[in-house]
Amino acid sequence: MNGVIEALHIYDDHNHAILSHTYTQRPLSAQHLLPLYLEHPTPRPNLIYLPNTNPPTLVFGLDHANLLFLATSSSEVEPLLVLEFIHRIIDAFEDFLGAPLIAQKIESQYDVVAQLLTEMCDAGTINTTEPNSLRDLVEVEGWMGKLLGSINLPRKAGNLATTLSGSHTPPLIPSNTPALPWRRANVRHTSNELYADIVETLSVTLAPSGRPLAAFANGSIAFTCKVSGVPDILLTLTSPSGKHNLIGIMDLPVFHPCVRLSRWKERPGELSFVPPDGRFILAGYEVDLLPFTNAKSGNLSSNTLKLPVDIEMKKGLGTVGAEFEVRVHVNRTMLNAHRSVSSTQYGRGAGGAGRGFGAGTYAGTPGAPSMHDLIVRVPLPADVRNLSEVRPSKGDASYNPGEKILEWHIPTKELSAGTTYFGLRCTVVGPLPVEDERELDPTGFGFSYNEPYQTTPSSVPGREDSDGSAGEKDAKKVAQNKILMPSSASVSFSVKGWVPSGIKVESIMIDARKSKGLGENVKPYKGVKYLTVSNGGVEIRRTTASFSLARGFVPITPSAHHARDRRHASTRGKRPRTALFFPGQGVQRVGMLTPWLEAFPATAKPIVEEIDHYLGFKLSDIIRDGPNKLLTQTANAQPAIMATSILILRILEREFGFDVAGRVDVTLGHSLGEFAALVAGGYLEFEDSLHLVHKRAEAMAEATRRAVEEYGGDYGMVAVVTEPEYLEQLIVAVRDFVRPNSTPGAEGESPTDRAPVDQVLIANVNSKNQIVLSGDVAKIKTLVAHVRQFLGHDPRAVRLNSDSPFHSPIMRPAVSVMQKMLQGKSKVRGREGNDIITFPGRIPCISNVTARPFQDKAELEDLLARQCVETVEWWDSIKYLDQEEKVRRWVGIGPGKVGRNLVGKEVGMRGRDLVKGGGVWAITDPSEIEEVLKGLEDTENAMEEETDMD
Repeated sequence: MNGVIEALHIYDDHNHAILSHTYTQRPLSAQHLLPLYLEHPTPRPNLIYLPNTNPPTLVFGLDHANLLFLATSSSEVEPLLVLEFIHRIIDAFEDFLGAPLIAQKIESQYDVVAQLLTEMCDAGTINTTEPNSLRDLVEVEGWMGKLLGSINLPRKAGNLATTLSGSHTPPLIPSNTPALPWRRANVRHTSNELYADIVETLSVTLAPSGRPLAAFANGSIAFTCKVSGVPDILLTLTSPSGKHNLIGIMDLPVFHPCVRLSRWKERPGELSFVPPDGRFILAGYEVDLLPFTNAKSGNLSSNTLKLPVDIEMKKGLGTVGAEFEVRVHVNRTMLNAHRSVSSTQYGRGAGGAGRGFGAGTYAGTPGAPSMHDLIVRVPLPADVRNLSEVRPSKGDASYNPGEKILEWHIPTKELSAGTTYFGLRCTVVGPLPVEDERELDPTGFGFSYNEPYQTTPSSVPGREDSDGSAGEKDAKKVAQNKILMPSSASVSFSVKGWVPSGIKVESIMIDARKSKGLGENVKPYKGVKYLTVSNGGVEIRRTTASFSLARGFVPITPSAHHARDRRHASTRGKRPRTALFFPGQGVQRVGMLTPWLEAFPATAKPIVEEIDHYLGFKLSDIIRDGPNKLLTQTANAQPAIMATSILILRILEREFGFDVAGRVDVTLGHSLGEFAALVAGGYLEFEDSLHLVHKRAEAMAEATRRAVEEYGGDYGMVAVVTEPEYLEQLIVAVRDFVRPNSTPGAEGESPTDRAPVDQVLIANVNSKNQIVLSGDVAKIKTLVAHVRQFLGHDPRAVRLNSDSPFHSPIMRPAVSVMQKMLQGKSKVRGREGNDIITFPGRIPCISNVTARPFQDKAELEDLLARQCVETVEWWDSIKYLDQEEKVRRWVGIGPGKVGRNLVGKEVGMRGRDLVKGGGVWAITDPSEIEEVLKGLEDTENAMEEETDMD
């Protein structure tokens, strides 16, 4: 790549061009470039290609301080190089003009700006970008020159201006001294100081027992040099076990270009350098704190990793398990012990104002570490509606229902008052009744109506309900409140005068022989500060597997699960019947792949690469970065959800030895989820299924677009909620209104001569009190008014967040696309000659259309295609498996937990507390795998006794 930068344009917050600098050729003008750039929707990428300009142009954009910087090039150029160049320009502007950078400064000091842009890029090729070097090249008029210029005095050689400006003052350094890119020549300071600051960011993950699972310290050594001339400095580091162990302690060290690496390699711990002028980052590093601890067993206090703050969390407190408590322990013993050894460990001399090498008694020094800004954050599950009581022992606590975050702040004065333990107790409040629910989802998987979770006992002493004792009701409330408990808590804080790695500055020396221009007998003041920052870095998690913030997920050894699965595969007929179910559209969210990539990189990364390869575009980037508007588009959302579901299933199989064929009796999926269920059941290969879903999604989006273009109208989906006793009447009334004299289930079976704007269908029957209507919204409103008038009942109707009417006659073009594809051949390498559908599969799979297993290959092809326009009989599917097939264990696989809510609502409470002989679980996050596997293990022999109720 030999491309060059052709021009740089800067615009203010009103999109007015305040500066245009051309380097070479004849680039687009600022006025022509801006409209082309603004045509792209926000958020705009940093690199935009304009193919319709002459010649085609690359535009590199960057927003900073309400200013827009645009650089252009019509040749191939390294993008990161250009973007870094823009960043360097901003740094130089702030250094010469002052921060913050505003349009007025750039316009009023154009002479300085023009010099900077010319020196930093020569004919389009990037040149000098170091601010210190630019100081020697760019002339900045001083105050005397501005004064004389304002009174129009001549300024020739030898005049007053020249004399007063000091141009004849001899330089501090001889002219033949080699220039350093990072330090400008002739530096002068009235102060005489050398400061070092060691700042470490602490990241620790704790198991519920308090055992550290991962602990890292990421450090930076910031150096400030305010010394005239060119000082040559030697900074010596040491560790608790001496300098010779620094190489083994400091992982991934990085250094400023000024550091002599050969000296560091020869003598670890010695940093020899000529510093830039002012403050800069001298070095960075990472320290793994666990190899030096005995963290394999026991709690935190049993190993040598000592933290300034310990945290523990107790859940399920109170009469019905609706309370939890977070406790924080400030480890003053550790800080005091640190204080007692600091004078011998950290060197010599005394420093004032918190700096120096000694152990002075100033607060915030190594001799007296001090803690500040302690904040505890507790994320709460989505089902939590509010906290009815928040009771901190000290400080202030508040709950944000929108972000589902409980934040507890303990002020510094409380931390310094001598108190060691702090407590916070809270009471959770669950979802509202049906009448007050607001969050609905077009597929029903983001749309669940549950009874309110009670926070007080429902029984009255001395009374019993007809269906059981008061104790059983309390047990139900405990089970309901169990899912409202938080799974993690994190602590943020800072400690001045202490760093967790124990790395310290032993000395800072100036080599007078190598230094130049220091002056005689110059002895700069030297000082050191130590600071630890933990921004949510100490975290306790519920999971029994270990999460490492810096190294990803370290799962527990899955060999036990392999042995367990082999045993269960031979006893399949003796265990409770088990169903595997998958979610449909509406559960997608940006970043839903990230936890799995971090937790199981060896398994997840190749699968993600396969997904992108199969689809031919970077779907993983859309899932990871969004924006949400792009991910929720049908063509992206459907393959993203299906692919994520199968990725989770593959991790379960490969990392934990989960044998689907040996441990599962039936699979099913809600609408889109049916494709994942067919993959799990062995009817479709993953690659073929992903291709089908992608084409299906594109066909559905295109069908909606064509209907709007040809007929107009506003298409979408509306959820209708009623009482269970009215549901059958509601379904009959809707079908009579939509198509009089029709038989149930016939809506999508024959062509209709009515325009799409007049077509409405029951898209989903999700539960005993919920259906979803799909089609023209105005027509649906008329239908609901009809029901209210003639049915004698007033159901609640809510417009869902969907711009396409899924499972309605408008989707008929997608049926033809699916029929043609399902009759084709497989795309999987090695199976090109085989049909895309394999029948029979390994496990029975339930059809959305019939709510019964697929009977043969022809029926599967027909029903899977018709599913685009037919009603999703989800409620009937669950009832069939629960009542006729006696399925007692239900495991949801995929993003979002609302599918578990719908199933649990019909067959029993979530978890294994109240489902006789089984339970309802969901795996949506790596932390839930162990809970599900344990639940399956515990219920493996819990067979339900069949009794005759007649």
